[in-house]
Amino acid sequence: MKNKLLSLLLICAMSMSMCACSDDTKDSEYAADTAEAVQDETAEDKPEYTDEDFIYSALDYVELGQFEGIEVTVEDVFLNSEAGLDEYIISQLPNQYVEDDSVTKVAKDSIVNVDYVGSQDGVPFQGGSAEDQTIDVAGNCEVHSTTGYIEGFTSGLVGHEVGEEIDCDVKFPDNYGKAELAGQTVVFTFKINYVAKKATLDMITDENVSEYFPDYTTVDEMKEAMADTYQKTLEEQQESLIRNAVMSSINENCTVKGVPAAILDSRVSVYAEALAQSYGAESFAALCEAAGVDANEYMNSLSGSLEESMGQELIYEAIADTVGIEVDDTEFKEYVSKMMENYGYKADDEAAFFEGYTVGSISGEDYIKTIYRCDKAIDYCVDKAVVTKATSTDT
Repeated sequence: MKNKLLSLLLICAMSMSMCACSDDTKDSEYAADTAEAVQDETAEDKPEYTDEDFIYSALDYVELGQFEGIEVTVEDVFLNSEAGLDEYIISQLPNQYVEDDSVTKVAKDSIVNVDYVGSQDGVPFQGGSAEDQTIDVAGNCEVHSTTGYIEGFTSGLVGHEVGEEIDCDVKFPDNYGKAELAGQTVVFTFKINYVAKKATLDMITDENVSEYFPDYTTVDEMKEAMADTYQKTLEEQQESLIRNAVMSSINENCTVKGVPAAILDSRVSVYAEALAQSYGAESFAALCEAAGVDANEYMNSLSGSLEESMGQELIYEAIADTVGIEVDDTEFKEYVSKMMENYGYKADDEAAFFEGYTVGSISGEDYIKTIYRCDKAIDYCVDKAVVTKATSTDT
């Protein structure tokens, strides 16, 4: 359990490595304070860095291999685009499952729509009720969800009829997050609304298309619009496959000899406390205690992952230095504006946005310029790559 929690926390932390800290971490004084606090709680004899320790050249840390003319083979996502369009349209439906009038009894592999109320000692508990839920009985989860219900939640539905209201005893795991429910047996009262089936395209007609897609009045109109959107989606998928393949090859060709220690230590400290704040914990140490993981162990894992991430940044920064990629002021402003929009900042919040990226004596603006140059370096390598498109069986 400890390893699972550790991995979860690490994934959450790494998801923040290329985005600004939460609103509460936009203050530079907070960033400095939290870095010091985390060091005090989780490490011994951390070195004190000077401004000079944050000055570096990426080429001092990276031995570049081939990055121009990289040969990659990727799947041609357009090969089955005609059949894929139908699947794409179905995937855009508000509800991809509809009532199956031909089935009236829940089977082990049924998809069913239910309402349910959870109660403990006859009293409904908070968060235990929901309506119009389409669930996968065999998977013990909501359809399309990657998170399952507690063990045994759906098993009591098997064999019951549509329209029935049934009570099922379900035991919460001993380590459940809410102490008042942990290890307790509760009652979930289910109302079985219907057994569902996957929607198909032939169910959509001119008469009912507006029920599924309110913006359209005919099937042809809907398909034409969906085809345009689907084409753009495929183009983005293809570009992503090529970009990832090129980057993977470059990462294998280049050797990272190390990373600037001052920057790594400072990033670890700031990200650790930002993670704590995102979970509402008073401190990083408190978060680790609540999660049941060792703070030093987790700090070491975080440091290792951030070191790997920094190494990849250094590769593309070194490429940018080698081929002479500079910051175009106009493009950079557009780049920053897009990032700010993606992360929920207002147009006049640029100073606060940059503060969220400040590490040591490296200003947030300078760091974003580095990331901008790394992105341009990747673009350069992709443009120079030799790409072969093949079927999935050939890749």
